[in-house]
Amino acid sequence: MTKRKRGSTSEAGDSKNTNASEVAISFTSRKPEWAYLHLELVTQSPDAGSEPLDLLTAKTYLTTALSQFLGLSGTAIPIDILKLQLEELPTATASARRKTRNMLWIRVPHDDAAAVIAAAFAIRDGSRLEKALIHASPQ
Repeated sequence: MTKRKRGSTSEAGDSKNTNASEVAISFTSRKPEWAYLHLELVTQSPDAGSEPLDLLTAKTYLTTALSQFLGLSGTAIPIDILKLQLEELPTATASARRKTRNMLWIRVPHDDAAAVIAAAFAIRDGSRLEKALIHASPQ
C-alpha cells in the first residue's frame, strides 16, 4: 500500500502551507498466482493414526495422488509444503496409543488448485493411501 499526498505543493513565496489530505491506494490481484490449501490427513485404520506424518511422507502422498489422478501431468504440478503441524489428541486412558492430528499447509499454482484438491479426494489403490482421506480447505 502506498500513500500519496495531494495539494502539498508550495511556492517559494507562499508562507502558508495547506493541509495535505492523504489518499490510500490499495492493490488487489484479480488473478492470484498461488493458491494456499490446508490439508488434514485422516486415516481410517486405528493403527495408522498413531504415526506422525513427516514432510517426505506427505510429499509422497500428494505426488502419488496426483500421479494416480492425472498421470504424468499430475506429477508436474509444483507443490510447496509450507507447514506441517502435528497435534496430539487426548486419549481416554493412559495405556491407549496416542493419536496425532496431521495438518499440512501447501502452496500450489492457482490454476492447478482444483486438480490438487480433486486428486487428494480421489486417492485409491491397494496401498496405505486407500486408508487415507485428505480434507482440503482453501486459505
